[in-house]
Amino acid sequence: MHKNAIWIAFLLIVMGFGTWFVVRGGYALIHYYQFSLQVPATIEKWEVDQRDANKYALTAFYSYEFDGKNYRAKGQVDDLYPNPWAANRVLEKYKEQKWNVWINPKKPQKAVLEKKFPYKGTISAVVILGLVIYFICLGLYVGVKNEQRR
Repeated sequence: MHKNAIWIAFLLIVMGFGTWFVVRGGYALIHYYQFSLQVPATIEKWEVDQRDANKYALTAFYSYEFDGKNYRAKGQVDDLYPNPWAANRVLEKYKEQKWNVWINPKKPQKAVLEKKFPYKGTISAVVILGLVIYFICLGLYVGVKNEQRR
C-alpha cells in the first residue's frame, strides 16, 4: 500500500463517505422492501400543503383495513409542485383514482401510498463503493511500483 500520509488520509475520508452512502442506501432499500403487501385504501381528505417558498405538496389522509383492524394514516403523494394551482390541477385527477396502500405485514400501522425504488441512494452507494475499491487498488499498485524501484 502507498505509505504517503496524505494519501492515507484521503483514502480514509473517501472510505468514510463510502460507508455513509452504503448505510443510507442500504437503509432505503430495507425500507423499500418492508412494504410488501398492497391493500385497498379509502382517501378521506386531500390537502395542498406549502412546504417551502414555491414548494407545495399533496397530502392524503387515508384509512385501510388489514387483518380485521382499521388503520388511519397520512402521507405525501407525488413530488413537490411550484405553486398551489399546479398541485390542485393534479389533485383533481387523483380524486378520481382508486388507491391502494403498501403496508409492512409485520407492522401494519406503517404504510405508504406510493412505493418508489430508491434509485438515487442505491446508485450513489454503488458508485462511491466503486471509487473506494479503485483508490485502494491504486494505492496498492503505487506501493508495489515503489517497492520494485528500490
